[in-house]
Amino acid sequence: MDAQVAEGMIFDFKSHGTRRLLRNHASLVVLLQLLLDTLLVLGLIWGLAEWHTGEFGPQYRIFAVLSLLLMWVVYRYQGIYRRFSSVGQSLIRLGMAWGLVLGALLVIAFATKTSEDYSRLVLGLWAVGGYVGQLLIHASLYRTVRVYQQYCADRLPVLVVGTRHLAARCLTGWLGL
Repeated sequence: MDAQVAEGMIFDFKSHGTRRLLRNHASLVVLLQLLLDTLLVLGLIWGLAEWHTGEFGPQYRIFAVLSLLLMWVVYRYQGIYRRFSSVGQSLIRLGMAWGLVLGALLVIAFATKTSEDYSRLVLGLWAVGGYVGQLLIHASLYRTVRVYQQYCADRLPVLVVGTRHLAARCLTGWLGL
């Protein structure tokens, strides 16, 4: 590891690949969002399978595990839990990511010739209910965080230096002022 020590601090210059300006933040809200999305998707497939077939059989258990793994990978790649985006952008990105998860599950089911093992009614209700439920979770958490920031969070003085358009974008979009 290439490191340089300067005034008691260690600076790591090792390349970690590309770094995004708006990287994912491991905050309490992100963990809560991930937990609620996971519980919703699992609870919905379990409940629908129990309702339709009378049991949560092994094919639905495998489906649930695959869907969670795909969700975690695709949502991270698509930046679903990234901060500093508007609620509209977040919900559109959520729709695209959920569509990718559903498409990947469909490809896997056809490639392994297991698509006939699942009820179309259960999977259709799960796909629609999962998306609508996640929309409600994300929108309500977004609103809760905004209310918290507006009334409870400490405001720090900020100096924005830049051109007219850049400064306006920083104040309205990124800082939420």
